Amino acid sequence: MRMRWSIFLLYFLSFSSAQVKQDEVFPVNTLQHIITLPVKDLSKEVVITRLNELPQAKPLISHGWISDGSSFNSFKEITGTASFNKINTRDKYCNFSVSTSVVYKNGSFEVETRAEFFDKFLSGGKPQTQQDVECLTYYQEMMKEYIPLLTEYLAGKKSIHENQDEILNKAAHLTAEGKTLEALKLYNKILASDPDNGLALFNKAQILFSLKKYNEALNVIHFAEKKNDLSDFDNVTYKNLKIQILILTKQTDKAVAEINKALRFAENTDPEKAFQESENDTGEKYLVPSDKTGLLLKSAGYLYKLNRQKEALGILKKYEDLIPGRDKKLLYLLFSYYCELKSPENAERIRLLIIKEDPSADLKCEN
Repeated sequence: MRMRWSIFLLYFLSFSSAQVKQDEVFPVNTLQHIITLPVKDLSKEVVITRLNELPQAKPLISHGWISDGSSFNSFKEITGTASFNKINTRDKYCNFSVSTSVVYKNGSFEVETRAEFFDKFLSGGKPQTQQDVECLTYYQEMMKEYIPLLTEYLAGKKSIHENQDEILNKAAHLTAEGKTLEALKLYNKILASDPDNGLALFNKAQILFSLKKYNEALNVIHFAEKKNDLSDFDNVTYKNLKIQILILTKQTDKAVAEINKALRFAENTDPEKAFQESENDTGEKYLVPSDKTGLLLKSAGYLYKLNRQKEALGILKKYEDLIPGRDKKLLYLLFSYYCELKSPENAERIRLLIIKEDPSADLKCEN
């Protein structure tokens, strides 16, 4: 692969060094290039990542290139486009713009690159002034800089991050196939070199929980919770797993303590963000509890399992107060929870609210 690059770059550098002269036809082909880069050692996942993240290509960004728009598509074929600018500090009239289109086919990148707006320096295909000559010379220099950096990004060896992503994807596929022990080995492999890898920790904790290795799962959760950059989703998932483990292992006092911690976390939310918009397959939009608000409902269920019905009902009342404008779907959910907690008077109260808005609603507690 490195030899192929060397041959290509030698050819490119010699080809693109045509001297620009005033009142002579400018070789526009020095600013338009089509190349093929073999990348058979890259997985499809890495290919998709590189094209999707083309605007953030480190070799280009670190050399002062500025991203100016992009697109990505992986439906029929994997394609990516990006535009970059390079500021000419001597003459901003000569600022360089370039667009690149990349298509992945049969283990190779087909790359088409074209400098933009260079025709403003030409009249009848020729530069007319010394400034035109200098600008076109700058364009050639920038193209000679751009192509090797783009090639380094697209066809360079896989980074540590990309190798980790491949392993994580493989582990996810194994988990989906029910091969959790094999997946666990891969997560351990990542954590051996990157102990703080959030996704590996998250998925390892869930696998250990599913395997009923509760003490090991708790150790992973305690370690992961020390991270400062946990999302609400990760925080809520870890709290749910921890509480379930403590309930299953009959550590009631610890479970209650963790539920109270979870409640303090869940109650510390902006009422305006207590619910978020979702969309079903037909495009219908509706509200669902946010991660934190969902934790309120879960906590009510946990307390009920621990025979603390009064506390559980108190939490449901707090949840009820957050529901905006008697939203029907949210009231349906609340009705089901009151039924689950065996609170017929509250379930009936919510049922009456629902049928007032929707008389055709047929609601009853199954238990």
